[in-house]
Amino acid sequence: MLPVIPLNGGTDYRALKSHMGGMVWYQDKLIVTSWEKDSDNNVMYIFDMKRILQATVNSSAVGKVSGGWSADGYQYVMPAVGSYSLAGGACSSTNDDSRPCFGSISLDRSSVPDSLVATEWFSSGGTEPARIWRYDFSSEPGYLATDSSSHVNASAAYETNAVGLQGVLSHSATSGGTPNFYVDDARGGVGQHGIL
Repeated sequence: MLPVIPLNGGTDYRALKSHMGGMVWYQDKLIVTSWEKDSDNNVMYIFDMKRILQATVNSSAVGKVSGGWSADGYQYVMPAVGSYSLAGGACSSTNDDSRPCFGSISLDRSSVPDSLVATEWFSSGGTEPARIWRYDFSSEPGYLATDSSSHVNASAAYETNAVGLQGVLSHSATSGGTPNFYVDDARGGVGQHGIL
């Protein structure tokens, strides 16, 4: 199945151009991150698991083609139904004072309400410590909570001393209690093991 981004008011689509560093499946929605250097710079896309379309033409093209719809050889596509992006422009992984490039996301069902936890990515070989944010889910299935201006604001933010985070998991021993964070570093390199 190919994740796609609708174009021209939903009359066409293109492939999501990202390596999807983070992914959360919550209720009937799939939320994925995109990467700093992708054309879908620092956007979290929302896909609806109930909205899957079948391609009608088998070709290397993606989108509307002569005779129907194509998905570069994939039989099905899942179009994005929404997205979240940071206000003020593109993300940057140059330092921890810039707009963050979300490297991973996870679901915390121990928080009240359930929440999405996001961390930024910096290279394991760097010196910048990663920050972590928490975003509450709304009562609308699979979407993040918004304020009266339809903005999504973090319900909490944390600065760590950890460098090179590749993933984050948050869990509270008691419902709504103080969270414990579990983070990992892939430490990419021959003969190196990941760290939790």
